[in-house]
Amino acid sequence: MGYAAAIEKTLTRMLPDDSLSETLPIHAVHVFVRRDGILCDVRQAVADAPPKDLFSVITHLGGSNGYLYANSLWRIRGWLDQCLGGVGMKRGLGRSPLNKNDHVDFWYVQDLEAGRRLLLRAEMKLPGRAWLEFLLSPQPGGRTLVRCCAWFEPRGLSGELYWRALYPVHILIFRGMVQAVCKKAGASVTMQADAA
Repeated sequence: MGYAAAIEKTLTRMLPDDSLSETLPIHAVHVFVRRDGILCDVRQAVADAPPKDLFSVITHLGGSNGYLYANSLWRIRGWLDQCLGGVGMKRGLGRSPLNKNDHVDFWYVQDLEAGRRLLLRAEMKLPGRAWLEFLLSPQPGGRTLVRCCAWFEPRGLSGELYWRALYPVHILIFRGMVQAVCKKAGASVTMQADAA
């Protein structure tokens, strides 16, 4: 690929990259991928519930409902964002489900496919661009594969350092969030690698 074509591809690509999501293995509890300058950290589990029940829980995250796990850490991140001149956690919905183009806390609902996908784009102050994506895939026996994908496109060295500094917190928050979403939907959850 020539230089001009590479620049064009980079500037016009849709993020997060759906082709990357589609190639993630379903048998792993945790997957980390780095490709084309994008970092993706995925926590996943299999829940004994249909996608619609899980999707209902996911589309009520944020705002006055909180994030079901480690809410104090989410509030601290919002406070830090506000100190840096960002939107913080001031914007929020009540108990209504999220819809495409909504704003909740420091997120913008970039995409929403009922029963399958919720993609939130971060509007906080960051050394790069970030997204939080939930993907639901039906599995045999009425179960559902639940994926929580933290996407990040770092900007320079500060972006790389930011990602590395927050990585231990991401492990805690996103693993706990997947389990909490399943529990809130009334589902038992399997986190083992041989779950699916």
